[in-house]
Amino acid sequence: MIVFRYLFGEAFKSTLAVTLVLMAIFVSREFVSVLSDAADGDIPGTLVAQIIGLHLPSLLVMVLPLGLFMGVILAHSRMYGDHEMTVFHACGISEWYVARVTLVVALLFSVIAGSITLWFGPWAQEQEYQLLEKASAGSGLAALQEGRFQRTANNKAVVFVENIEDNQLDSVFVAQLPGDGQATSVLMAKGGQVNKSDKGNDTLELSQGYRYEGQAGQAALQEVRFGRYKMQIGDQEVQKRRRRLAALPLAKLLADDSRDAKAELHWRMAMPIAMVLLALIAVPMAQTGPRQGKFSKLLPALGLFLGYLMLLLVGNRSLENGKIPMALGLWWIHGSALFIGVALIVKGRSFGAKIRSLVRKGA
Repeated sequence: MIVFRYLFGEAFKSTLAVTLVLMAIFVSREFVSVLSDAADGDIPGTLVAQIIGLHLPSLLVMVLPLGLFMGVILAHSRMYGDHEMTVFHACGISEWYVARVTLVVALLFSVIAGSITLWFGPWAQEQEYQLLEKASAGSGLAALQEGRFQRTANNKAVVFVENIEDNQLDSVFVAQLPGDGQATSVLMAKGGQVNKSDKGNDTLELSQGYRYEGQAGQAALQEVRFGRYKMQIGDQEVQKRRRRLAALPLAKLLADDSRDAKAELHWRMAMPIAMVLLALIAVPMAQTGPRQGKFSKLLPALGLFLGYLMLLLVGNRSLENGKIPMALGLWWIHGSALFIGVALIVKGRSFGAKIRSLVRKGA
């Protein structure tokens, strides 16, 4: 029991430390990305903290497999470098026992990852979609910023406002984008304001300005002076767009018989399963000789991890495209990882040596 607690504690603490460091890196990168979107006016600045918080579950699922894999390798490599594993093996503690203890740690983190991918993650994704839809629907004046070129909520124009004060816009520039049979036009007005139409749509009302219309590449322009000009810049009603499968609750995903839904289900189960198999591979990969460095196997192990992850990504895309039978799913990739893990562990055991000798005799 003492050995179990020691091995469990070392693997758990190392995994937790690596995961926290990786989460800090990923969250910092995500914060910069979301903050950049807010600065560009794509999302309201008041939603930055909420969006980052809703991104945390998906980030944690991405980090946990790598954190577990590296944590186990770092912990066991240190024990090999300090000759602790040599003492354990001399006392009759086999590598298979070490692997079983490590699998307990992996199962613990796998349950956490599974609860996120199957339940909490889709809920967070749905909450993020609702936040962004409400922000887009109720954008209006709140989305306009002084001194910046910005697209309107309906993506039909680009607006520049020199000054905004008490719902009044000063020195407004508008470039109406071509579409629906309309030519490109440019408007310049002394003032304006954002109002609501009778149907609840956001409208931009300009006053005292000029409108220039013409075809791209032609020098001729049509100039029109106006006292008041009105244009629609956004829809008030929230449009219920088709939800991505990643945001579907588990019950609805299971009820959906489409190929995309089944591929999404395979992907949600992939990470929790992969964590257990990666822990099985990490145990023999961490083994180092007396003249090798503590972390000499780290780079080859990371290469194996990246290969496994890339296979899962390619396999999931192939499932969606119908190139792989749904019955086969991603199980062939997990089966290959299981074979590699078992082969690496068996290689160092006595009956593994017997198998190798029989193979050589047969050859």
